[in-house]
Amino acid sequence: MTSPHDLTKADRARLQSTLNAHRRRAADKHIAYENIRVDDLLAKLKRSPLGYLCACGQVLAFGAGVDPQRPDKATVGHHFPLSAPANDEHPGHTLPNTDFECWSCNSRQNHTQDTPGIARGKRMAVKPGRAKKAAGQARSIAKRKDPWPAKGSRKIKSRSTFR
Repeated sequence: MTSPHDLTKADRARLQSTLNAHRRRAADKHIAYENIRVDDLLAKLKRSPLGYLCACGQVLAFGAGVDPQRPDKATVGHHFPLSAPANDEHPGHTLPNTDFECWSCNSRQNHTQDTPGIARGKRMAVKPGRAKKAAGQARSIAKRKDPWPAKGSRKIKSRSTFR
């Protein structure tokens, strides 16, 4: 029987391809990157008799057949996200900045961080109850009370005479 610490060759290959994709993404953004191996990241994780643990204490599931949104699925996470603006202080895709996290921790972290695109969307969002124009500039548009034509109109007469 294999230990929960043993990953299959297919699982290692899948995780390594994810790490390689993150490395390419960092290179495209012109931020620092390292060629991180799966074994290096696994060495950083805490172990229990049940398997590898996330920082929150959840046992990570590494299988390829694991549901993508399963809360304990192992994902590659960055403490300082790759989507943040590139500057001289950005650690990039380096071993100290990268870790395996459970899907729920990674998702929670992604929703709490404001990347430039999310921050721009929040600034552009119209708050409920906020007037779009100042009260003095608002145009009054005369609306008809009844959107239907009057009773004596030709349109209604022509529709009502079916024989």
